[in-house]
Amino acid sequence: MEEEKRKESTSFDPGLVPHKVTIDVVSNGSAQLPPCFIIWTSQKTYMFNVPEATSRYSKTLRVREPTVTDIFFTRSMWSNFGGLTGFLLNKGKTCTTRLHGPPKIKLYVETMRNFLDVDITGKAEISNAVQEVLYTSRQFEDAALKVSYVPVFEMSTSTGETNGIAESNKFIDVAFLLELKPPAKKMNPLRIMELKVPVGPLLSNLKAGQTITLPDGRVIQPDDVLEENTSLEEKPTLLVAECSSLKKLPSLTSNSILQPFINGSKKLCYLIHMTPHSVFETDEYNRWMKSFGEQCTHLVLNGAGPILPHMDGIFQHRYFQRALCPEIFPELYPTDCKEPISQTTEMPKIGENVFMGLPLSRLIMRCKKNDREKYDSDINIDLNSSKAEIDDKLSEASVKEKVDEFRKVVEELPQPVAEYPKFSFLGTASACPTKYRNVSSYLFETSQNCALMIDCGEGTYAQLLTLYGHDDISTFFTKLRAIFVTHAHQDHTQGINTIIVKRHEAFQKLGLPYRPLIIISSNLARHNLMLYSRNFHNLEDLVSYVDCSFLTRSSKPKSDSNKKDTNTTEQKARPDINNTLALERRGLIEITQHFDKDLFTPEEWNLKSILAVQVIHSQLNSAGFVFEDLDGRRVVFSGDTMPCELLVEHGKDADVLVHEATFEDDFSDMAYKKKHSTIGQAVQIGKRMNAKFTILSHFSGRYHKIPALPEYLEECGNVGIAMDHMVVRYGHLPLLSKLIPIYRVVYEEELKTIEGKELNRNLGRGPLISEGLPGTAIE
Repeated sequence: MEEEKRKESTSFDPGLVPHKVTIDVVSNGSAQLPPCFIIWTSQKTYMFNVPEATSRYSKTLRVREPTVTDIFFTRSMWSNFGGLTGFLLNKGKTCTTRLHGPPKIKLYVETMRNFLDVDITGKAEISNAVQEVLYTSRQFEDAALKVSYVPVFEMSTSTGETNGIAESNKFIDVAFLLELKPPAKKMNPLRIMELKVPVGPLLSNLKAGQTITLPDGRVIQPDDVLEENTSLEEKPTLLVAECSSLKKLPSLTSNSILQPFINGSKKLCYLIHMTPHSVFETDEYNRWMKSFGEQCTHLVLNGAGPILPHMDGIFQHRYFQRALCPEIFPELYPTDCKEPISQTTEMPKIGENVFMGLPLSRLIMRCKKNDREKYDSDINIDLNSSKAEIDDKLSEASVKEKVDEFRKVVEELPQPVAEYPKFSFLGTASACPTKYRNVSSYLFETSQNCALMIDCGEGTYAQLLTLYGHDDISTFFTKLRAIFVTHAHQDHTQGINTIIVKRHEAFQKLGLPYRPLIIISSNLARHNLMLYSRNFHNLEDLVSYVDCSFLTRSSKPKSDSNKKDTNTTEQKARPDINNTLALERRGLIEITQHFDKDLFTPEEWNLKSILAVQVIHSQLNSAGFVFEDLDGRRVVFSGDTMPCELLVEHGKDADVLVHEATFEDDFSDMAYKKKHSTIGQAVQIGKRMNAKFTILSHFSGRYHKIPALPEYLEECGNVGIAMDHMVVRYGHLPLLSKLIPIYRVVYEEELKTIEGKELNRNLGRGPLISEGLPGTAIE
């Protein structure tokens, strides 16, 4: 608290005004990430909107979460703040963050803290470091800038309503007018000598803009020794607006704060439009844009620009993977990124002084004159930059030999390979996303008309968009029937809201009658959806919920033979009810018996049984799922768990086991503490289950491209390593284990690093590895 007071007391010192201020676009909203951008200064960073997956994609701009002190939200919609809790986790508890704009967003953070993964934070207390600054405060300022809040709402002319706000407004959106503080003036040494101002505190006070009295009684004003800093050029004013409806436009055109900029008494330098394109293109909105004059530069960030990626690592890595095995590593879709893009890439011009923003686009608000070229960093996105290096690696004799052997195995597979069942790996990391792996999510497609999702971590929609592209994702959503949630941690649930919204939009786009999405989860895992629906935007009407909470069901008291039989008449008449209750008391739930019959038939889903099995992970009610199709094939998803006997028992003779393997074997103690599994434990579970194929996933963030590969993996002959955007048809499952020898040679450097760290630990040289621990964002 004392430190905060000290900062506030010095926040208006002109010496703290930054001499470098830029606007940097994180996303233009056209690809994986909704629109967002940052204001960067040499002291700190200000962020505007934190959509889902911001923590992962903002790393391209080298945004460090602890430097972001203030976050501004233009709307209280999931597309604007869905990535906030994940972003705050990476900041740490020592950093205070102010949330500016609409109400209730801090309430969401506070309520969700019990559902954040305690494996990351130890104690989920991030909300203690969050302050809320509502738009009703009217204004905020610090050492760098002054921000005026401009409410955006449907105005009313009714006499019975207050403040001209229509009762139909459930929420007030907020625009932000930013004005940079004037930079510190320069000291004139000649005037200081003439006035005989002594060096010391008095001179420092003058520099800080304070009037001083010299020992001889003379009063010296700051302007007596200070002069304007002519070495800087600046465009110090910026308006950020998201007008979601034309009905809200009058609240902007008539706002008193903006009138000086409209009538010309003040100049607006930049206007950033996050307004939907359907509103942006209207004549009314364009007249408002032009009212700010010709000197105003307009930057459009509303999803209508070129489709460009926000990071290039996953595409470069895919080029490598496709060279090894295109059968399970499909082309990623699609982007308009034919040439590298950087902060100096020319933005498409769509009107007089109107530009479509691109990822990485940079506008300068303040800089030194004749020094602009130094203000652009070496940040760029280039999908082709590593191809030559990759080709050189593939041409090495050891790699070529392994790949040739692998291709012979592919040719020997029975042809044709059936399209279904099919497995797609959308997220194979644990806790936090990394450059090459997103957090947990898997697709299990049982037929041409049925896709099931197991877990849906933050950024899952972005992963789907990368896999299917804009053209095909709507068709995919019409076949997505259900999401199975293993437990309530946010790295398994935070992407659900976006999937519900985008799926609903897909049905509308294709003109199809809407079919509710089934959500199978515990009551705890449902909390996120309930909280958002009841405070912001109702999504619960778009889903059919199936409760698979074990603790409530299994905590029912067992019947006592000395007590009167309490079974109902219906239970006595229906043996299937008795069987269901018996299963539930054992930590098992037959899910299909709880489905709405209008949404599920075994023939449509190609499934006759779905069993939820209680596993050992967190106190938040964790489940694994066992699927059995009409052909008798059994597929098991473990979810997060330490080795679990119940899962072994009910997954017996599985055709496919997808099991978490968070840690290498050297971290068995940590795995036990966090109730996860090591690679060796996961392999043993597959053996004891007698699974035909075991796929390892959910790897710790310390493993960038590849986890540790113990020698026994090849000996098993049926174990594979999951990669993001890997798509495996049932007939291609044998290829997964055959890829491991290739991984040993192509990821030789990464594996040597892992082995070297293990050796240091075992020799006692150095502490337990801390880099990449869950909760650390890794490039």
